[in-house]
Amino acid sequence: MEDFKIACKEYLNTLSVENLRRYGRYVGLQRPTDMNKQALIDEIIATLCQEKAPSRNSRGAPIKNSGVLESIPLKIEQLSKEFLGYSIQPPEPMSEKFIDVEQPIVEEPVIVKFSLPLQRLNEEQKKLVFALLESLDK
Repeated sequence: MEDFKIACKEYLNTLSVENLRRYGRYVGLQRPTDMNKQALIDEIIATLCQEKAPSRNSRGAPIKNSGVLESIPLKIEQLSKEFLGYSIQPPEPMSEKFIDVEQPIVEEPVIVKFSLPLQRLNEEQKKLVFALLESLDK
């Protein structure tokens, strides 16, 4: 595990602070913009190694740019396979639930609750949301 941490630290040191912050959000760090580069790298590695639980929450302003470079998770996965022999997946968010579409369909109704600020969506996004909702109602 120590070799993996060292390799991750070396790789993450090559990235910009902005890309580290985006990846920090991706793995579940809370307020990655408040951390300096080294603290951010240490927190990311601790979260990946499951030494620290992710701490996402939905409070505060929406994230402006949450996109992560595809190469970062791929490189971390490559390093984990190389040094640990298995793939490390980022921890799942604690407050979010994902539906496994491979599970058999249940005949009884399922209640799904979510909030979406419609006033922030453009017309095309609103049409897509309403089309999705209509398709779920059938």
